[in-house]
Amino acid sequence: MKKGIAVLLVLLILGTVGYLVITNLDTSGLNRKPPVTVKGYYGSEKEDYLNDPRVIDILKKKYGITLDLRKSGSMEMAGLSTEGIDFFWPSSEIPVSRIEALHKGEIKKSASIGYSPMIVASWEPIKALLEKNGLIRQEGALSILDIGKLIQLTISEKKWSDLQGASSLYRSNKTVLVKTTDPSQSNSGLLYLAISSGLLNGNQVITADKIPTVIPSVKKLFDLQGFKSHTSALPWEDYLNKGRGDTPLVWVYEAQFINDVAANGFQRGGDRLTPLYPEPTIWSNHIYISFTENGNRLLDLLLNDEELQKIFNEHGFRNNYKNGEYFLSYFKEKNVIVPATLDQIADIPTYENMQMMLDRIK
Repeated sequence: MKKGIAVLLVLLILGTVGYLVITNLDTSGLNRKPPVTVKGYYGSEKEDYLNDPRVIDILKKKYGITLDLRKSGSMEMAGLSTEGIDFFWPSSEIPVSRIEALHKGEIKKSASIGYSPMIVASWEPIKALLEKNGLIRQEGALSILDIGKLIQLTISEKKWSDLQGASSLYRSNKTVLVKTTDPSQSNSGLLYLAISSGLLNGNQVITADKIPTVIPSVKKLFDLQGFKSHTSALPWEDYLNKGRGDTPLVWVYEAQFINDVAANGFQRGGDRLTPLYPEPTIWSNHIYISFTENGNRLLDLLLNDEELQKIFNEHGFRNNYKNGEYFLSYFKEKNVIVPATLDQIADIPTYENMQMMLDRIK
């Protein structure tokens, strides 16, 4: 009898220990670490992903991580204190270079989590008007925008009403321009500065000796816009909520656009959202920068957890070296056609040359 009880006790203890071990292992087989809150700043275009209930649930239940997040423009981020902060997650190499310069010695790890090309979000009648005036060509289901010609229309201060066919398609006395963010604070505006400077430099990446020749025109592209937001969220919301009268063209991340239309469709009231793929375009590289061991912990999961990566794809971000086919098939099922590859890509100037241009267009 006593022997039987002893055996039962041993089995109970072994079962309890086994349960504790199993429930404290993540799927990679590593001992689960203590629960932590990971604090950081991120670019607003990644808000939907970071607030996705699935992401929150995976991080908390599977890995014991709770996020404490703050939005910031990518360039603005560089000037923030890292005290008590585990990570920054800006949106291209240029703000990363600035962060590295201002926080030298504080960075523990960094890596690219995903990418998104820049596009111009517009409306069906605007697309038709630009096509009628030789600025757009169709490649299958994709509308390809000659961004160089569009920039020249802005520099010459052409009005929409000056374009052939405007009376029946878009009667507006606004200047033909692309709305962007403030390039001194936000990455998307910064990338518009990068691509426009190259186009105005004969389709060559801008160099220090050529900057004085393009500054007057580049400055006009931003000055004619009036107010510019410090994050990409506001012009995107203006586009969606105020319509083509306020925002006929807006410079956005492809991820913002396809994430929204996959969930909500293209039709908005009596109008239709329309993506225009600029030729050339420019890539945004969403680089995560860690300052602490907790920051490293989250970085490793974003890079290596397959479920987190697929959810990132579903929010419109690409990481072709791992799941390019999943990205394409997911959006095809949502009736959102995206290019599998992009050939015409503008190069990003050096951080020093970008800073020189920013100083001169203030």
